[in-house]
Amino acid sequence: MVITLVEIYLSRHASKTRATALNIGLNILLVNTFDLDRTDHFSILIGMLVLWIVGQGVVFGPAKEATNIPLALASRTVYVLQKETID
Repeated sequence: MVITLVEIYLSRHASKTRATALNIGLNILLVNTFDLDRTDHFSILIGMLVLWIVGQGVVFGPAKEATNIPLALASRTVYVLQKETID
């Protein structure tokens, strides 16, 4: 289960980091263009942390259930389903 959660963390970490960088860049652009108030970067990082915690919490249940299925059984089931759809 730990491996599954680490995989999910790594795959989503890149997108959250990219979104945070875009958010900061857009904020700088809007501040310079329209003379708006600057968003505190601390609040953006807190939002990123909250999204990470919620994301890990959401996938915890399905990841826990997936670890109870033996790999040989899971891969054989996928193979049988794929074979049936091809025929």
